[in-house]
Amino acid sequence: MKDFQIVEKFVTQLKNNIMYTIIETKTKLEKKAGTKNAYKEISREVNEVTEEQHRLTTNEDTVKWFRRLGGSESVTRGYTYAGYVVVKLVSTSPDKESKTVREYKFKKAEVPQPQRLNEFELQDLKEQEQHEQNLLCPQRENY
Repeated sequence: MKDFQIVEKFVTQLKNNIMYTIIETKTKLEKKAGTKNAYKEISREVNEVTEEQHRLTTNEDTVKWFRRLGGSESVTRGYTYAGYVVVKLVSTSPDKESKTVREYKFKKAEVPQPQRLNEFELQDLKEQEQHEQNLLCPQRENY
């Protein structure tokens, strides 16, 4: 990720008062043949989720709804940058043949570090800004 992208992301996080990012690791498991409680991994996905997505997925009403369908929901909470929240959610299907494990990691937001430029880089940067300014507002020639 380039420096300006990191700064842009940090400014967006500051505007939304988000000082952390949430990384979700979603692992799908299926029961091994001939066993009672051994599972094999089918797939693994790693995504960055928003606070809203995390809240909706781990909401107490959502967990209760899946339990009413006949499945099993196991919730593990922990202390994070966001407070005492769900860090692991294990969902087992009603037939006990498949399982989905969602693990959430809360990472502190990256704070951009100021970059020091030498005099040549600074001069190039000024020239580039001047060139961009001339493209936006071309100067008129006197006739």
